[in-house]
Amino acid sequence: MKSLNDSKHMLEKSVLIDEVDKKILRELINNSRISYSDIAERVHLSRVSVRERVIKLKQSGIIKHFTIFIDSAGIGFKTSVFFDIEVKTNMIDSVARTLAEFDEITIVYQTTGATSLHVHAQLENLDSIGEFMHNKLYSIDGITNVNSHILLKKYKSLLTYI
Repeated sequence: MKSLNDSKHMLEKSVLIDEVDKKILRELINNSRISYSDIAERVHLSRVSVRERVIKLKQSGIIKHFTIFIDSAGIGFKTSVFFDIEVKTNMIDSVARTLAEFDEITIVYQTTGATSLHVHAQLENLDSIGEFMHNKLYSIDGITNVNSHILLKKYKSLLTYI
C-alpha cells in the first residue's frame, strides 16, 4: 500500500516533467507500441531526444511498464463486477494481498468510508458472481461483508491520465 511519503514523492516527480514529457506520455498511453520516430514527429523533437526522455521517465519510475489492454469479453469474461468489501481493521493488508492473488481480480484498492477495500473482478457470467463470492471471497479470513455491483456500461475507462 502507498504511504504518505510515497504520495509526496509522486507529487515531487510530477513536477519534474515538462509539457513535452506530458505529450510523450499521452502518446504512449494511447499506443504503447508507437515508435520513437512517430512520437518525435508528433512532439517536434528528434527520435533520439524522445528515446532519452522515455528512458528518463522509466528510470524515474514515472513509467512503470508498457502494457496492452485486453477486451475481457473477447476472452470469455463478459461480466465486470465491483466489490466493496468490509474487512477487520487489523487484517486489511493480508486480505488485500490474498485478493490480489486471484486471477479474476484486476484491481484492489484500500478506501476510506464504510468499506475497507474496493475490488474489480472480471467473471464469465452472472451465474459465476455468486459462486466467486461464496467459494473465494467468503472463504478469506477477515472479510466481514461484501457488496457487489455489476457494471452495466462503460463510458470511460482509463487507468491513468496526464
